[in-house]
Amino acid sequence: MIPLPSVDVAAVAAALADGAAFAVVSGAASGPAEPPELGAVRTLRSPLVAPELTRRLVAIRRAARGQLADAGVHTLWLGLGMLVWSDAPAEGDAAAAAAGGEAPAMLRAPLALWPVELVKQPGGGLRLVEAAGVEPRANQALREKLRRELGAVLPDGEAGDGELDLAGLVAAAEAIAAERPGW
Repeated sequence: MIPLPSVDVAAVAAALADGAAFAVVSGAASGPAEPPELGAVRTLRSPLVAPELTRRLVAIRRAARGQLADAGVHTLWLGLGMLVWSDAPAEGDAAAAAAGGEAPAMLRAPLALWPVELVKQPGGGLRLVEAAGVEPRANQALREKLRRELGAVLPDGEAGDGELDLAGLVAAAEAIAAERPGW
């Protein structure tokens, strides 16, 4: 996994859908991103130090290419719109958890999955681009977990035209989180 904090999920999704390429670089975000010039490579920033980031990118690319070659399965997805929630016990068990002194675990899962691939560039770097022939989708495993364990309903993520409704997913997740303390 490569952390990409402070990402404008709608802008990244739109850019990928339009054929943009992203360089994944080490370093903190330096403020609001300005739209790049036409044809320019966009940047996603990770807090990982450069050697670790490079190692992970290469390993992820190698694993994804291996899965595609061996099983014909696309396995590289960019998670967009992270839901962070508390795995706190039910209210009746809160006193027992407090007596144990353990803080509830914080869980994370992306709301949507965007099919991507890491493409090697002539200079040796890697660029993140949308994978052809695979559709973006809502995280169905997250939807099911929320429904079964918490009774929370996250929409299927499809707009009326069959396209992924990322804004609708984010709004629904924000509404679910607003009803629960610690989310």
